[in-house]
Amino acid sequence: MQTFLLDEMQVRQQVRSYILENFALSSGPEIDDTTSLVESGLLDSTSATELVAFLEHAFPIHIREDDVTAENLDSVERIGTMVTRLFTESEGRSVLY
Repeated sequence: MQTFLLDEMQVRQQVRSYILENFALSSGPEIDDTTSLVESGLLDSTSATELVAFLEHAFPIHIREDDVTAENLDSVERIGTMVTRLFTESEGRSVLY
């Protein structure tokens, strides 16, 4: 059986880069891991759908409908936590913290 590793810090970096490249205006706010993506205007229902598609493509996870919540998607930190949780729920997978 093959063991897969996922580094949560790499997840956060990839997510932050994706958000800045796809949702932020050039004069938009800087974001850190705890910035509220909803309150900053970076995440709405359309961008949330696009973000979920990106996450499922970029990482070996499936995001269930009940995981698509403001709580899980409101910051880079929360997204990283959700991705690593879904990743570890799959058999034989490990996360680096």
